Amino acid sequence: MAKKRGQHRRRTFLAPEVGTSTSSKWATSESTSAERTLQEWLLEGPFTLVLSSSFFGFYAHAGLLTALLEAGVVPSAVAGSSGGAVIAAMWAAGLSVAQMLDALQSLTPAELLQIARPWQEPGGIFSTEHVQRCLQSRLEKYRLCQRLEDCAVPVAISTFDVFSRQTRVLREGSIAFAITASLAVPFFFAPVYFEVGRPLLDGGIRDLPGLEGVSFGERVLYHHASIVPSCFTAIGRYPESITLRIPHLPFVNPFTLGQAQPALTTAKLATQAGLQEVLASNPGQKELILNKAGPPLWKDRSWLVRPSGGSFFGCCSKRRFFKE
Repeated sequence: MAKKRGQHRRRTFLAPEVGTSTSSKWATSESTSAERTLQEWLLEGPFTLVLSSSFFGFYAHAGLLTALLEAGVVPSAVAGSSGGAVIAAMWAAGLSVAQMLDALQSLTPAELLQIARPWQEPGGIFSTEHVQRCLQSRLEKYRLCQRLEDCAVPVAISTFDVFSRQTRVLREGSIAFAITASLAVPFFFAPVYFEVGRPLLDGGIRDLPGLEGVSFGERVLYHHASIVPSCFTAIGRYPESITLRIPHLPFVNPFTLGQAQPALTTAKLATQAGLQEVLASNPGQKELILNKAGPPLWKDRSWLVRPSGGSFFGCCSKRRFFKE
């Protein structure tokens, strides 16, 4: 008799409400020692942690990274786009998660957002030069490396080249510049200029998942924290990839920063439980949805094949994204 879908699962868990004691954390059921968990799969070899575009979802990214590091699961490389670029670049620079949170929480909207002078920074309401100076001051505070190529962990930051209409991946140069460019939401922020006359904007325009800087042969752990469905990404091109998605995270924006800590805590607890989730016999190209209540859900992403870029807007074009 054929196996029913999901029969391979051995763990279920229930997430506590935010604010409850962490001692209860996530209730799990036992699994046999012969089966591999997600944590064991990640420890089998080097892997790249990829963090998606997510507006102010970098707090959820920070929660996931905290859970990985506390479990001794250290990425061999990181990549990110927009909100994901913030956590990827700061951690690669050597900042601990606690230092990152201190830096992010000190960057209030009142301090970070400065009206751009149209004759100096045309194309956006707020100044990216000011954002870059704020980020640079935070990096200098901890006296760590200031350039991407000097990071102890390889890092790739996705940005959008306006003239070529393609993703430009930054692996060298100023860390503060790379983060600012990847965060430059069109019309909200002024473009950042990579070279004379080469404006860059938010990396999520063309590379929502932040995968363009990742080689196809790499093992990938991808955290999808965007409101855009994960099927609109290029993750199906990577044969050894696991996608983590945590629905119903508290929504954080410049006016609801009080939700930042609950978002981080929820993501951390969900990731801790996800690391103990038993994998299928072939873990490649799978998505693990860590529901707040009820059992986790595995989805197969091997049928997804997306062209270079993996953007949300590309989904609206006439190109097909499925295997023939």
